[in-house]
Formats: sequence, structure tokens, C-alpha cells
Amino acid sequence: MNTPAAVELAAIDHRPIAGARHAVPLTFRRAWPYWLPPALLALGLAFLFLNPFIGDWDGLDYTVLSVRGYPSSMGLGRALFIFFNHSLYRIAHAVFGVPASSVYLIFKYAVVVAGPLTVIACWTLARDLTRSVHSATVAALLVAVSPVFILYSGQVMTDVPSVLLLAIALTVYLRGAQRRNSWLMFAGAVLLGAGVNVRDQITFGIAMAGARPIGHVG
Repeated sequence: MNTPAAVELAAIDHRPIAGARHAVPLTFRRAWPYWLPPALLALGLAFLFLNPFIGDWDGLDYTVLSVRGYPSSMGLGRALFIFFNHSLYRIAHAVFGVPASSVYLIFKYAVVVAGPLTVIACWTLARDLTRSVHSATVAALLVAVSPVFILYSGQVMTDVPSVLLLAIALTVYLRGAQRRNSWLMFAGAVLLGAGVNVRDQITFGIAMAGARPIGHVG
């Protein structure tokens, strides 16, 4: 007889499970009832509390530097974030004629889009860590309703993009460690390193990647 625990374990562990011969692995696509509601909630809250202006002073600084294509004086330059925005500006200006005075809206809504993607990435990381779609959903909901996350989901700031990149990097690294795949672990480490150019505090993720529950899986 297939117990709920056996079916849930089959969602991410495809090895044979006793008593679960007919359990259908709950792939990411099949698990959409778990990760989609938190993502939609995050998107809705971002729009509900969207700052109509650029936001904090840092947001103004990032906007000006993104238009000019010049790294920030904060941290290690936030180059990946700034030059990504600069590319958006160049495309929007060349294709749609968006003036520099209005381009902050493009940068702002790029962060808004990153909000639900961040929640989904955190859900995936939590599922891989806990092997439970229910625990992962709780974790994703905690992120989605976090006041700080909601506040910065609608501003030209590096906070939400950095969490997105961190969650993706740790997920890739974790899967590499679980499968003993050095290339995946290397890819996760590269993503962590690249994340420093979004927000230097992402270096805390390097310590997480080296922690025993991730670094010594299996």
C-alpha cells in the first residue's frame, strides 16, 4: 500500500521504495499545486505594495549607474546586477525608444518578476533538502510573506535577485553533492561566485555550501 510518506519521498528520490510500486514520481511539473500558489502570492503582494517611485537611495544610485553602465562603489561593484540592467536599458531604448528618465520602471519590474522566481527557487531548494513538498511549501510561504522580501520585491535593489541566485546556486551544488557529481558542484560554486557581483553578502552562501548537511550528503 502506498503511504503518503512513500509517495512524497518518491517525488525526489527515484530509487525503489518498499510498498510504493505504483507511486508516480512527483516531478517539478506535477508538483505545481505546491509551488505555484506561494509564487502567485509573492507576485500579488509585490504589486499590492509596489513602490511607485525608484525606492531607496541605493535604488536611485543603481538606476543612474545602470543607465551609464558603470559599477557601483558599494561592496564589490554589484557589476552583474548593474550591467544586466544596463543591457535591459540598451534594448528598451533601441527597440522601444524608452528614455533614461523612465527606464527605472523596467528595472523595477525586472525585480518584481524575480520575486516569484525566487520563491520557486527557494521551494525547490527546500524540497531537495527536506525531501518533502509540504515542508518546501511552508518554506516558500515564509519567504513570500516576509515583510522585507515584499518591500524589496518592488524596488530597484539587489536583495531579491541575490536571493534568487543564491537559491539556484545552492540547489545546483546540493544536487551535485547528492549525486556525487563534481561538475554540478563546480557549477554551483561558479554561480555562488557570480552572485558576489550581485550582492557581496551572498558570500554567506559559500559557508552554507560547505556545511555538513550539504557537503556530506549520502
